[in-house]
Amino acid sequence: MDKEVLLLKKKMGENLIAVLKNKKKTILLINDMLVPKDEELKFRIDMSKLAGKHEVILLNSLWEQMSKGEKSLLNTIASSKSIHDEGTYEIIKTAKKLTENVVDKFGEHVVCAVLYGSAVMGRATTDIDIAFIVNDTDLKDMTRSEAREKLSAIINSIAIGSSSKRKPHVQVYMLSSFWESVRDANPVIFTLIRDGVPFHDIGLFMPWKNLLKMGKIKPSVEAIDNFLLSANIFIKKLKDQITDMTIDDLWYVMINPAQASLMMYGMAPANHKETINLVNRILVKKEKILEKKYYIWLKDIFEARKRFEHDEKTVSASELAKYMKKADEYLERMSKLFDEVREKKFKHDIVSIETNLKKNVEKAITSMGIKKGKRKLMDAFKEEIIKEGVLPKTYLASIEYFYKIKEDYRSGKITSEEIRKARNEVESLISELRKFMKEKQKDRTEALKIKFKHGEQMGYMWIVGKKAFIVKDSKKPNEVYSAKINKTGKFTDIKQTGREDMQNAMEKTKIVEEAFIKEKTFESLKKMFDGSVEFLLGE
Repeated sequence: MDKEVLLLKKKMGENLIAVLKNKKKTILLINDMLVPKDEELKFRIDMSKLAGKHEVILLNSLWEQMSKGEKSLLNTIASSKSIHDEGTYEIIKTAKKLTENVVDKFGEHVVCAVLYGSAVMGRATTDIDIAFIVNDTDLKDMTRSEAREKLSAIINSIAIGSSSKRKPHVQVYMLSSFWESVRDANPVIFTLIRDGVPFHDIGLFMPWKNLLKMGKIKPSVEAIDNFLLSANIFIKKLKDQITDMTIDDLWYVMINPAQASLMMYGMAPANHKETINLVNRILVKKEKILEKKYYIWLKDIFEARKRFEHDEKTVSASELAKYMKKADEYLERMSKLFDEVREKKFKHDIVSIETNLKKNVEKAITSMGIKKGKRKLMDAFKEEIIKEGVLPKTYLASIEYFYKIKEDYRSGKITSEEIRKARNEVESLISELRKFMKEKQKDRTEALKIKFKHGEQMGYMWIVGKKAFIVKDSKKPNEVYSAKINKTGKFTDIKQTGREDMQNAMEKTKIVEEAFIKEKTFESLKKMFDGSVEFLLGE
């Protein structure tokens, strides 16, 4: 290690993961993934100082660029010579070369190649974890299982031929089974999508990653129920086959209901270690709905599982009996907790749906000039809009379905699927209601449009409450002027505005069937054009 590297290492510590040479410049690969929040300012100052002397590549910037499909930083690193490497440079270079070889071999069938695991966080390990997702939707001559086995053998042979000191640990996923794992909320796959970095992507991986980040990829109702159901299956298996039981089965008895409860709470499936931390952070500390001892038991069984896996031992009868007793109590408590979380979520969903429904129904009634009076909101909607034939009866059916679900909720006879269906029904109703109101507003706005001519140009004017909006030239509809109208009808405070301002004013003002315009209003309009204005009647 030369003097320059020693000085840089002393200054940057573990954050310096590689020093590279590319032609005459020195490149520093810096790990900014694990910088504590309270040290971020100092870290940025240090980086700005280094950037004046060397080219600095932050690991997070490298991953972000690759996620966008850009590879300039990756190519710079791969084409550089290593002066000092903690292991990340070798991992990046090996992953790039392996990806290129696999894509050259299988071409368009390779959907994506993803680096994951500790290497993404800048922690170099003995293995390079990389996953290849292969399109199997057009298989004809063999089963998917046979295809995966054959592909795994070929790709692993390519990986073995790598000159890297670190062994590539390859996972091959067929696209069809990978998507099933996403749908079934497999925590390993969710973690791969969330944390992985694409070295090759035909355009599927990043949309998956963004959809997961946006909360659009969610576990299905069946996946949530299966997590809880599987716990009961495991506990039965424990009781029936206690002599042959391993610590691994006991672990799933405890982790699955924890994951089910967190998913019902609204969290995306996490890996096992993260799930334990979420149980403590969300259920124990934040919501205070789970006693701390159950978190400790879950953590204990996780540590025991790791210990037994490492030592390759099975659980003794006495040890299993001790864990079994805790697992029984734990499962009973987590089942009650699941019901509590579900009840809380159902209540939140019912309130949220009803609030949204009432808000939009009331807006529709008000904007259409209907007075509710002493009637209930939904009664007014039914009598004035549905019975009068303004809107079809299917709208009323959606509302009645929701209130039936609400009544079922009160009596404890409701499922997640019914809540989901009720939300979809109401959202569809609101969408149609907004379209209807928009069309009515448009029709009536058009009916109240005053057309005029000045010189060779056509213009328009609308009276919206106590304001007038004027388009001087029909060929330039976005050039809009507004004016306040005083009690006599005269224009004041004339100024240029935008079409958006006019549309907002129209949406906030009650729809009217007819409007009266004072003489002063016409006079004010004429003054805007030096008196030379002709008004157009009819089309």
